[in-house]
Amino acid sequence: KKKEKITTVPKNTAAPNKPKEDNKLKLFAGSLEGGSQDLLSDLQLNTNHKLATIDSTKILLCDTNYQVVKGYTLSLDTSKTRIHIRYDWKENVPFRLVIAKDAMTDTAGNMRAKADTIRFYTEKESSYGSLFLQFKNLNLQQNPVLQFVQNDHIVESVALTSPDFKRKLFKPGNYEL
Repeated sequence: KKKEKITTVPKNTAAPNKPKEDNKLKLFAGSLEGGSQDLLSDLQLNTNHKLATIDSTKILLCDTNYQVVKGYTLSLDTSKTRIHIRYDWKENVPFRLVIAKDAMTDTAGNMRAKADTIRFYTEKESSYGSLFLQFKNLNLQQNPVLQFVQNDHIVESVALTSPDFKRKLFKPGNYEL
C-alpha cells in the first residue's frame, strides 16, 4: 500500500494564498491617456477610497522647473473619489503635478504611502479636428439644443443661439447629433 500525505491547516488561520485586503489610499491619473492631457477637459485624479479631507495647498500644478503655475483650481466631485484640476491648457506643454503624502485622507483616516510627482504633456492642437455646422430653417424661438452622443452617453450639450455652430478644437470620434 502507498502512504498518502495529508496536510492540515489549523482552524483559525487564513488560507496561505488568500490576498490581504489593501487599505492604503491610492491615486490614479484617470484622464491622462498615454501620458498626455486633453486640452478640452479637466485633469482627473481618481482614488480607491472616498476622501474625507483634501488640502489643495499640497497638490501643486507646476512647470518643468517646479514653479507653481497660476490660474488652476481643484475640486472634489460628489462621489468624493475624483479630484478635478481645471486649467486653461495650452498645446504641447510639459507639466508636473506634485502631490504631498498628506495632501488627502480617506474616510478611515488613511493617507497616501508617499509623496508623488506625475509628469505629463498636454495634447497638440493637431490631435483635434474643427467643426462647422450650419442649420437651415432653425427656429431659435424654440431654444434648440445640440447634443453630441457617443456610445449612448451625452458627451456635450450646447444651446444654439444662431444657425451656425463653430468649434476650433473638437475631439475626433464618431458622434450622433
